[in-house]
Amino acid sequence: MQRTIVLVDGEIPARGEVLEILADAGYIAETATTGRAALALMVAIERPVVLVLDRRLPEMSAREFVAHWEDDARLAGAVMVMLSAGPVSRRQLVAALSYACSEADRGAEAMLKHRETRAPPG
Repeated sequence: MQRTIVLVDGEIPARGEVLEILADAGYIAETATTGRAALALMVAIERPVVLVLDRRLPEMSAREFVAHWEDDARLAGAVMVMLSAGPVSRRQLVAALSYACSEADRGAEAMLKHRETRAPPG
């Protein structure tokens, strides 16, 4: 199942490089330049979603972003991959995203099973 990746990075060159890696690996990517924009975008996209987040964000820290993300029930099931300024190879990033997508799939299956067990008799 193909997943939409939300890429959050305020730096244009870094964002462009990661977008190229994502496209080459066959992922659909949506971008945001700030944490606030990313939270709004994630709510608008069908879940589950994988988020690639730069640790250094404008407007809010990564810690603040994670706090908002964890507090919003609409984002349950989303999986986060956090990037730092250190070097990451294409292979490492694709492997991390592949793993994150499989975790998102497992989370979606668990949420569906939970909903089915709680659904009123029809």
